[in-house]
Amino acid sequence: MSTFDETLHPRGQAGNPGQFKAKENDAPAADLENPRADLDAANQAYWDNGDRLIEEVSDYFLHGMPHGAHRVEFEESDQGDYVYVARAFTEDGAPIDTEEDFDRWADVDEIVQLLGHPDDNRTTFRDLFESEDGRVFTWTRTEPTDDATEEAIRGRIDRLAEERRGLKVDSQTGAITAVRNLIPDGATVTFGWSDQGDFLCVEKVTLADGTEIENDWDSDSDIAFDDLDMAASDIRDAGDEQLTEVPGSRGNRYTLTKVATGTACPTDAAGRVDADGFCTSHGNDCADFALAQRN
Repeated sequence: MSTFDETLHPRGQAGNPGQFKAKENDAPAADLENPRADLDAANQAYWDNGDRLIEEVSDYFLHGMPHGAHRVEFEESDQGDYVYVARAFTEDGAPIDTEEDFDRWADVDEIVQLLGHPDDNRTTFRDLFESEDGRVFTWTRTEPTDDATEEAIRGRIDRLAEERRGLKVDSQTGAITAVRNLIPDGATVTFGWSDQGDFLCVEKVTLADGTEIENDWDSDSDIAFDDLDMAASDIRDAGDEQLTEVPGSRGNRYTLTKVATGTACPTDAAGRVDADGFCTSHGNDCADFALAQRN
């Protein structure tokens, strides 16, 4: 005869709820939240904007180039981070004096610079231009210019470019928030520039008690340095008021401190540091709180 007691079955049965019938589910662990949520959302919006911008720039080269231009050669700037109009020619090969219609050709320069360096948008450059040496990029007309279409495209490009500037700020704010979410209260992150010098990377984290933890690949600390480095790579403006330049570093090293949640604003007794690291009275524009973070 079986000794199985169905009331002790963990999951129970149709007529029997089981031994854990009164157990409530635990609340989700706080550390399951995505510390990069704001940054990921800002970056996705930035990338989507970039995709739309490239589409409009491509349409401009199809329908909006200056009348009379049949072939235009672009070259890399001295800084090497974008291309510009070097020479333009008519259909019969005669050179065009771009200075005579300076404003229109300045528009072309401004628009092509939105594509950045050829290595950053290889597919787009390959679709729009021909290049034998990777230094001169030649555009050749395939469609006639339509003034009304050009005006509409230019308007959309201007709006997207303006939106992009705001999204870049959102990305930086999201990156700083992500860094704060990844370190303990009272900790300070020290950043240095990447080898390319175009974004920040984490050198070390200094805990509230003064313990320094270097960003070492074999570190056994609880600091998620890989995630910190990913977030820091989206901090491209070291002039942000939330960052502090390390004295004597000549602009090569910066710090960011996470003030404990609930810390009072220095000049507003009602202001407190919220979970996102902002002052509840002044938001992320609180100069007094920014000062408090640095001290």
